[in-house]
Amino acid sequence: MILENDSSTAAASHKTVKVLLVDDKEENLVSLEALLREDTSINAKYILCKSGDQALKVSIKEDVAVILLDVQMPGMNGYDVARFLKDNSKTRDIPIIFVTAINQEAEHVYEGFRVGAADYLFKPLEPYITKAKVKIFTNLYLQKKELERKNQQLEEKQSQIEKALVEKQKSELALQHANEELAKMHQSVIKLNLELEERVRQRTIELQSSQKELRDKNEQLLRINADLDNFVYTASHDLKAPISNIEGLVDTLKADFPVQNNDDVSGLFEMIEHSIQRFKNTLYELTKVAKVQSSEQPDISTINIKDSIEEVTQDLHTLMEANQVALHLKLDLPEITFSRKNFRSILYNLISNAIKYRSPKRNPEITISAYEAEEHVVLVIEDNGLGIRDQDISRIFEMFRRLHDHVEGTGIGLHIVKRIVDNAGGKIEVSSVLDKGTTFTLSFKK
Repeated sequence: MILENDSSTAAASHKTVKVLLVDDKEENLVSLEALLREDTSINAKYILCKSGDQALKVSIKEDVAVILLDVQMPGMNGYDVARFLKDNSKTRDIPIIFVTAINQEAEHVYEGFRVGAADYLFKPLEPYITKAKVKIFTNLYLQKKELERKNQQLEEKQSQIEKALVEKQKSELALQHANEELAKMHQSVIKLNLELEERVRQRTIELQSSQKELRDKNEQLLRINADLDNFVYTASHDLKAPISNIEGLVDTLKADFPVQNNDDVSGLFEMIEHSIQRFKNTLYELTKVAKVQSSEQPDISTINIKDSIEEVTQDLHTLMEANQVALHLKLDLPEITFSRKNFRSILYNLISNAIKYRSPKRNPEITISAYEAEEHVVLVIEDNGLGIRDQDISRIFEMFRRLHDHVEGTGIGLHIVKRIVDNAGGKIEVSSVLDKGTTFTLSFKK
């Protein structure tokens, strides 16, 4: 027989614990429960068992704070029950108080402690001592649970800290890449300066009549050099302003020194402009990464999926028309609740990638599907492009990772897409067949 009697009340200020009472005589169980109920500070649910077998089953199934176990029972006695409990990893830590009418000689007490008893109560029970011991063990149980809860919180905070450190390392790596690109650009600028200074020197020798003009030009070059040196010094602190300054300075140099008849200088100017644009693209993408990784809450709203696709394809109209792109829509779900800006960024990156990495053997075809699953809203973007090797699929979301060099790119777009989806609690999956095409499946939380 197993009885569960709850002594907790709606007004109880602390958690209810489970206390297991084991005795083969029902009258002993009833009287023991009544005695413990006298102490209202013990907020417990009492489970009554009349045999050792029942006690073992309850102990394994329930989360018990303490067991009051009669020693003398037919069949499996209290010592046998204690041995089984201590041999089981789930129950070995439950404190056992033996309740016995056996005399208090040392050998009996020793036998109880040897099999795992935490304490003893001797019949006839002394009410105050009985209630005090049960209260002590239930309080210890609650304290243990509270400690486990706090340890769990500590582990979760530690995990958060470790994740933050990983993100910091990624940001530092991104900054390192940006600085390396900047250093390369600076070397190109220095080389250009040397070319320009040599030209100034030659013109000074050839055109004595225009010394004042050449002097003004030389002073202008010195000012430009000073600006460029200042740019290099401050670049690691403020990337956006210096790159804008460099663009303006290069335009001024081109205006002052025509390069139509000098292929070497013209080539240098093209290299610089290309490097500037690459750096601006990288900086722009890095700025988007920083915004995606920030803790700011996105602007959540209800979005018409077809309207969003049309907005993106309108921006890509020239590229799509030039490549004869066929776009197919299968929108079983018309709307999605998401950040409008982030959803547009996802569409733009995936559609533009499908066009950029098209197969030269066929015209691009892009199929966009949307449907509702049990727990997610699913968006699928499928193309018939170059495809991705199996060993590269796990790497495509890494920052600065590029698998093809025949088109321009920063290697950041797919990283941003994954970060947006992850931050929204969704997931992105990729399947691909080389030279057949790639499918991106995005699952958003409802």
